[in-house]
Amino acid sequence: MQITLYNHAGERQTRGGELLRVILAGVDAKKSFSTGYVQDNQNGTYTVELEALWTGTSTITADVLYSRQSIAAMYRMRREVYII
Repeated sequence: MQITLYNHAGERQTRGGELLRVILAGVDAKKSFSTGYVQDNQNGTYTVELEALWTGTSTITADVLYSRQSIAAMYRMRREVYII
């Protein structure tokens, strides 16, 4: 499946770098879930591979765990802490 991200103004993102998490969960088998492999296409889209290991109805949940700006800030803080 492909995920396309949009900003707060509804404009399509044109760069990658976000950290996404995708989970496939079984509705019928309540304890069944599988995480997906997410590939950043570096253009605001992400290709996701999921594999259901069970039969029945499932739901897919996708979350942006960290934005590109948050990740850059964490690296910057880490670098500054180790320099001091």
